[in-house]
Amino acid sequence: MAAGTKEDADGVLPAGKRFMPQGAKWSDARLAALPGLTVHDLMLLPIDKTRAFFGSLHLPTPLDEATDQFARRNRARLDYLAQVGLGYLTLDRQSRTLSGGEVQRINLTTALGTSLTNTLFVLDEPSIGLHRATWAG
Repeated sequence: MAAGTKEDADGVLPAGKRFMPQGAKWSDARLAALPGLTVHDLMLLPIDKTRAFFGSLHLPTPLDEATDQFARRNRARLDYLAQVGLGYLTLDRQSRTLSGGEVQRINLTTALGTSLTNTLFVLDEPSIGLHRATWAG
């Protein structure tokens, strides 16, 4: 099952790079003409592109409450990951391949997603092996 429209998908992933399901006997033209992206396509995109896809995703109305809540939470989590400087990661990346700083930033997004109030986060990062993060929260 695919999510979004062809225009939504083309905005983040060229049609020629879409995932061809194993055993599918589709032509490249048929694959390129399909609307939206599969979950597999989304997993292979960097978080920044996945975020752009969900940010511009055109969902049919009316949405039920569960679908709307899922979309809002998904967008918020992708926003948090991008804001702590992890937009270059892909969602299919195995956790054992992440650096210590990347793991800590992912943990930070989990805390940010809980909407804590009156909480101070102290980030003490060594200067070697980490990417610069910008927080505009």
